[in-house]
Amino acid sequence: MISIHTNNQPGGQVIITAETCCTDCDDVEILVGYLGEYWDCGDGYYMASPNPADRYIDIDVDQEKMTAEDSSPGSECVLKMVDKTGMVKYTDEFREFPYRINTSNLPEGPYIINLIREGKMFSIQVIIEH
Repeated sequence: MISIHTNNQPGGQVIITAETCCTDCDDVEILVGYLGEYWDCGDGYYMASPNPADRYIDIDVDQEKMTAEDSSPGSECVLKMVDKTGMVKYTDEFREFPYRINTSNLPEGPYIINLIREGKMFSIQVIIEH
């Protein structure tokens, strides 16, 4: 049994980085899980649709919730899309919502979209089905 404390209230992301003996390989970031209010279970700040997705996913923000948290509308957002093995399959930086991700070239399966905005990380679970 392993206990991990994220030291982040009310939630936090647990990330494990794996290093291999391959000198030409990058470290592999393995997403283990996310605990807390920013996980998108229908009450999150961000929405992904369609989900499951085929050709694209649109990421949008719940303006009422963001206004309640005094978030700046045009602030920079860093996006990383991670597959079930922990490999980052897509990354970008943007400022405007909605934001469209082309998923037509991504393999089918579950993904976690991590958004970093104003020093906070938000996560959305999505499925790609072609």
